[in-house]
Amino acid sequence: MEAGNYKDALSLLEKSLKMNKQILGETHASNAQILLVIGQVYTRQKDFERALNVLADAWELFDLNHGKNSEQVGNCFLEIAAIHHRKKDFQEAINFQSKALDVFSSLEKFSNTEFLAAISITLAEI
Repeated sequence: MEAGNYKDALSLLEKSLKMNKQILGETHASNAQILLVIGQVYTRQKDFERALNVLADAWELFDLNHGKNSEQVGNCFLEIAAIHHRKKDFQEAINFQSKALDVFSSLEKFSNTEFLAAISITLAEI
């Protein structure tokens, strides 16, 4: 993906997702991680609507497998917020950045860390 060959990356990721679903099932947690990466590829291509659609599917699977207040859901919110920010849809960017902050604030692992500060700074900048 770093080389910029997004078409090949997407093809391999979609094959991987299809195979993963066949072997592990439609709702397996690892499908969400593949969807997250597919969303990142679409974002790099500036295909923001496709990225948001794929990330919505990833979010749903992360929520199903890890719960609403999980690191995985929080990371998905950060990805979605960044896309909305790039689209200049600032209200939605603020909405998802705030959701990410809420999720990470609720996780003991992230209490009083620089990570929470970075999320807060980005929220203030938006």
